Amino acid sequence: EGTAAVENGGQTYETSVYTKRKVFPLSDLTPAGEEDMILVVGASGEHRWVENRGYFELKENYVNYLQIDARSRVEKVKGVIINPPAAAVTDTYYDARHFLESGANVLVVVLDGFNYRQYAYAVDNGYAPFLKKTGKAVKANGVYPPADNIWLAAVLTGKPPEENGIVTGNDQDLKVPSLFAVADKLQKKALLLQSGPKTLHTEAEPVLCSDQNANETADDELYDTTLANLDKGYDLIMVRFHGIAANGERYGRAAAQTMDAVAAIDRYLEEMVKRWPGKVIVTAAAGTRPAGPAGAHGEFSCETMFAPYWRLK
Repeated sequence: EGTAAVENGGQTYETSVYTKRKVFPLSDLTPAGEEDMILVVGASGEHRWVENRGYFELKENYVNYLQIDARSRVEKVKGVIINPPAAAVTDTYYDARHFLESGANVLVVVLDGFNYRQYAYAVDNGYAPFLKKTGKAVKANGVYPPADNIWLAAVLTGKPPEENGIVTGNDQDLKVPSLFAVADKLQKKALLLQSGPKTLHTEAEPVLCSDQNANETADDELYDTTLANLDKGYDLIMVRFHGIAANGERYGRAAAQTMDAVAAIDRYLEEMVKRWPGKVIVTAAAGTRPAGPAGAHGEFSCETMFAPYWRLK
């Protein structure tokens, strides 16, 4: 922990200060070498990509991660991904920003509740022929906690929760500028369309589509609204479908009703991509109900932490 020094009779006496901790390396639990990279995720939205050279500390009823060389820690670790994918849902911000700065129009489509495992199941079972035709999606890291507003904030800002300020379901005010602020600075015309509830305050006020035909989803109305705006001169359009998440929560992630919602959006995407004159980015958000107070979030699992990601056209 450092050194302590005292002067006595013109002499300086120093001693090292140590603190005893109960720690263990990750290799005690699973095969993982020091050459492996790990993504350590904390309860307050910390995301640390580090080399596997630190230690996990048992403290009271939780676990911390200690980086000895950097003398830093992640409090209350929720999970660890060994050799995580290179891509992340936060790439949406950087890819879209690059396209806008290059003069291209950008259509960003966010599919609430569509994780990578669901995507693989949908493709293998014929529910997503268009997405299958576009080529295999990149597997992208999500963020923790898995909740609509938290994932959407990461998509819009390119920052993890601890940096963008959206850590719980009660948080709505971003601490950093979003993609819509970038568009405004570049004097680009932007539009946000969504069928789910408003979960964030951003620089763009969303157009909320409601269920007009009483078929228990507003995704079809959102689709019609999107088509009506594709040729209105927008440089950036973000479209957020919520039907997969709603059915997944009601019936189950692989239920027939949920896969029917996937199939419908797959058809919508095909037509939208065909009509849009610029670049298209498609990714997903967690799709779970808003997270509760800190410490009461959803699970950290292979199902909740990975999303598909496409850059089309």
